Amino acid sequence: MAAFDDLGPPARPQRHNGKDFLGAVVTLAIIGAILLELTNGLASQCGTRPTAGTGDPRSCTGLAAFADQARGDVNLAVAACAGLAVIAFAWYMLWGYKTNGQPQGKETPSP
Repeated sequence: MAAFDDLGPPARPQRHNGKDFLGAVVTLAIIGAILLELTNGLASQCGTRPTAGTGDPRSCTGLAAFADQARGDVNLAVAACAGLAVIAFAWYMLWGYKTNGQPQGKETPSP
């Protein structure tokens, strides 16, 4: 039983900011892709149908009009997040995982 007293908590690796950043950027890119689909779906309602009041084929109102106006900005933001995610992934795979270091903690004696 004395051998079990020497065992402390398991050694944990150090926090790795590169991996945390990669996870945050990929999560943001996934949320952005969902937002892009939602925006494109709403903006598609501003199609080529003429409205009863003006006859203008591009006129629409409400949330669909807002989505139609924001479509370009949302596309640009999602593309930027996806590009940043690709860059962060490439950095982590080539250099980032090497900087993680060894787990720190109580060393267990070898038998």
